Amino acid sequence: MDTVWQLEINLTLFLQNLGSWLNTPMEFFTFLGSEYAFLALMPLFYWSVDSATGLRIGLMLLISNGLNTPLKFLFHSPRPYWIDPNVVALSSETSFGMPSGHAQMAASIWGTLAASLKRRWLTIVLIFMILMIGISRIYLGVHFTSDVLVGWAIGVLLLVVFLSLEKRVAAWFTRKNTEERIVYSIAISFVFILLPLLIRFFLQKWEMPAEWIANAIAAAPDHPPAPFNLGGTISIAGTLLGTLAGLVFQLKRNGMFDATGAPWQRILRYLVGMAGMLLIWSGLDLLFPGGESILALILRYVRYALTGFWMTGLAPLVFQVLKLSNPPTRKS
Repeated sequence: MDTVWQLEINLTLFLQNLGSWLNTPMEFFTFLGSEYAFLALMPLFYWSVDSATGLRIGLMLLISNGLNTPLKFLFHSPRPYWIDPNVVALSSETSFGMPSGHAQMAASIWGTLAASLKRRWLTIVLIFMILMIGISRIYLGVHFTSDVLVGWAIGVLLLVVFLSLEKRVAAWFTRKNTEERIVYSIAISFVFILLPLLIRFFLQKWEMPAEWIANAIAAAPDHPPAPFNLGGTISIAGTLLGTLAGLVFQLKRNGMFDATGAPWQRILRYLVGMAGMLLIWSGLDLLFPGGESILALILRYVRYALTGFWMTGLAPLVFQVLKLSNPPTRKS
């Protein structure tokens, strides 16, 4: 494996030697594959463009991101700058490398958008973006080529499975009553917590090589490796529960949210919605303790669940009160 990694590192060094002028565009493409970009995209579509497309993007984000962590635990492989000090860490990460989360989410989420909108020119643009997001991760020194290739493969697989099962799962969920929907939402959320916990349990005797730790700290002293951190897992699981619970609340109360309306309504919905989401997310972050204690993880789960519930449940209610949205589409 060391020989393969070294061959891949040679590609990273080649790209980095092309010059620092590539830093800004590569950082931009990396941002387009980050959860921050997708967390801005999902509410934009759900509140202001098309709620069905927004929900698809949101669910794919949570599923893809939620599965990435247990897969990283399973492979528990290093990042290039962890094993070779010649690689410049133009970005830094504390988690394991394979599969690339950016590549996986780019393929699955931007792929979902392409499949939803069905515009040939947009599909071409999004495929180019997906490719550049993967290349940017190699250039920045945070992923091997194999990490990116595996990330793309898993992302495409998730996309195919999601599109093939979407209608059947939606029909199954619709047939359930409100109480059953909530129970299943909680169960699905807990699955995304239990998977990485189970893998971490089986790897409890595994120790990270001292060389990886030393190289990682030397390259990025502010971001030492913490590959088994559960903060991200708890965040995704909480957001998933809140998103599904908000959807159940909206379907029970009014039906599917209608994202149509005048341009000024759409713009104001997004601004008001994002303001509320940031208030909940950042406000509770200031109030709740950080770290990985049981209490901190529980409160983190609650914080992200409330953020998700705002997106699909409370924000649409606020929009109706402020007369920023049309009557909902009845579909429960």
